[in-house]
Amino acid sequence: MVKEMQKSGTDTHNLALAAQSQSESFASEARATEQIAHNAEKSLNATQDSFRLDQRAWVGAIEAMSPQHLAVGQKATLGWLITNSGKTPAPNVSDKIASWAFLTEQPFYPVWSPLTSAPSVTVIQPGMKVSMWTPPQLRENAEANINRLKNRDEILYVYGEVAYDDIFHQRHCTHFCGYVAPDLTTINSCGTYNDAD
Repeated sequence: MVKEMQKSGTDTHNLALAAQSQSESFASEARATEQIAHNAEKSLNATQDSFRLDQRAWVGAIEAMSPQHLAVGQKATLGWLITNSGKTPAPNVSDKIASWAFLTEQPFYPVWSPLTSAPSVTVIQPGMKVSMWTPPQLRENAEANINRLKNRDEILYVYGEVAYDDIFHQRHCTHFCGYVAPDLTTINSCGTYNDAD
């Protein structure tokens, strides 16, 4: 009977060890399964992000237009051409554009004033091009003002902002900036305030 009790105790011990081993094996498999699920979720998120980037709207300024009426005795207006180079519409577009003259040694920063164009809200379809123009100046250009631009005593900047949604309901913003060259017909790109997200 003692031998049977010892054998029964040994069998119980062996069963407990086997159960513990099996439990550790299940726990290891569960951790591996969780890691696989986590990796699959990361992969799915990366695929979704890539899809959104590929399919979203991308609105930006593509061309500065030659200044209109930038001459003595006239009221100038300056403009940019913007487009949606993405694959889907850009809804809830709001934009603004302005121009401002700075002394040559002053750094550029956007100045929004009553001369800023009134914001508009629209939808820009893929491939669609939209021109944005500053309102005409309030006063006619004096000869001294034009000469300061030609002599590079002042630099006339034209800049703006376009904010829009993509079809995934994410808000984006694009800034653009250029300055009028001394020939008063060419717009060069600024070294700052040209960005997009």
